[in-house]
Amino acid sequence: MEVRGEDEGKVIAEVVQVVSASPHRVEPQCAHFGTCGGCQLQHMDYPSQLEFKRRIVVDRLRKVGGLIDAPVSPVVGADDPWHYRNNARFTVRGREGNVGFTHWYTHRFLPIGECPIMDPRINAAKAALDGRVAGARQLAVRVGRNTESYLIHPALEERDDVTLETGQLGHEERLFGVPFRISAASFFQVNTTQAERMAALVRDRLKLKGTDLLLDAFAGVGTFAALFAPLCARVVAIEESASAVLDARTP
Repeated sequence: MEVRGEDEGKVIAEVVQVVSASPHRVEPQCAHFGTCGGCQLQHMDYPSQLEFKRRIVVDRLRKVGGLIDAPVSPVVGADDPWHYRNNARFTVRGREGNVGFTHWYTHRFLPIGECPIMDPRINAAKAALDGRVAGARQLAVRVGRNTESYLIHPALEERDDVTLETGQLGHEERLFGVPFRISAASFFQVNTTQAERMAALVRDRLKLKGTDLLLDAFAGVGTFAALFAPLCARVVAIEESASAVLDARTP
């Protein structure tokens, strides 16, 4: 390990040599892993990643909540842990407007090709706009995994070599066929398939009887509220984000 610096009392270090590899260590799929500031766990096989995340929850419950040996169930993994992200925020640098990410520690601009955790349409949009977004500092791309809808921010000047629309006020996603409007500033789960799986797990555990009052705190665009409303007598959603509240109210 080599120490790179400190941040808020924590030592920042980088692995420079693996002397004895864990049996759970794998070759990262992304060529930029280890330099890009996005992923941190690609060197672990997927089951080990899930167990590592479960232990994080156990540790937080103990340290923050004072709950010793809290019964935390195994993490329900994705069928495919690649090409799932429906939301990307790229860094833009250079006179031509090159699109990439940043180094994990120095935060210097990092040119990239394809990001293997992004939805293919996001990678396609990144490729189409790379070198063509001069003047922007960031580029946000969001897509509906269950729809054809997408959103690109900021609004870019029209160019003959770019056919993508930009500057949309929002885009649409669907969970179990229920539509949701999502603005650029609103939170939505980045893994649509896992969001549906999570909602199904919550629904099954709640065992709603049609007479219940359901409180959806930190409701976002109203995901749980909208999905569970047909199963309840009344649903109350609480959210402070103005954009998310507007999205939740939009038919």
